[in-house]
Order: sequence, then structure tokens, then C-alpha cells
Amino acid sequence: MTSPKRVLVVDHDGDVRQVVADLLLDLGYVVTLAKDVERLRAILDADGIDLIVLDASTSESEEVTLATLARNRGVRLVMISGRPEIMESFQGRADQLLWKPFAGDALRRAVDHAFASGTFGQRREDPD
Repeated sequence: MTSPKRVLVVDHDGDVRQVVADLLLDLGYVVTLAKDVERLRAILDADGIDLIVLDASTSESEEVTLATLARNRGVRLVMISGRPEIMESFQGRADQLLWKPFAGDALRRAVDHAFASGTFGQRREDPD
């Protein structure tokens, strides 16, 4: 039996962070939460994270660096944002791009595709 995948959810908005975490918990993932990129770095260095759901809206240059770091470590990455112009920076750097607001089913599809994808940046989930 394989252990559940570990997902790190990073969003500066605590309500969004909790909603995303609850959806992922319902899908059977082990979820860790972080409110900023500093906490993300600490968790990524310490834990065996399989996938990061990262809000791209906080600090674009830092998120690009973290996207590259995650990719280099083999950690799958789903970028979320309500600002499409920021998301273009992550095309090819993330497994999935997911626009806010999104439905729970869109998050599930994005995470499923991220784990199934052999390469980065292959699919974008637009809002339903």
C-alpha cells in the first residue's frame, strides 16, 4: 500500500488556503499549509512534499524562483491566481495553471493532471 501524496498549499489569503486544503483533504491528500514563501521554503527543505499549490499573486519574482526550485526537486506544481497576466510567467514552469475563482472539481483535475504529467506546463485549467 502506498502512502498518500503530500501537498503543500501556499496562499496569502487564509480563507482561500483553508478552502483549498479542505478540498484536498477530502480527496485523500496529506495537506500542509503555508501563508508565505518563507514558510514554503522551510517546509520544502524539511518535508517530503509531492506537490505544491501556490498562489502566484504575492510576489512574482519569488514565485518564479520557487517554481524553478520545485521543478528541480521533482515536486509537482499547480499555480493558482486571479490575475492571468501573472500566470503567463509560469507557462512551462508549472504543471498546471488554475485561475481563481475555481470549482473544487477544477482543482481536482489540475492536481490529477499534475501528478500524471510527465512534463511541465502541459495543461491549463480555466475557470468553469
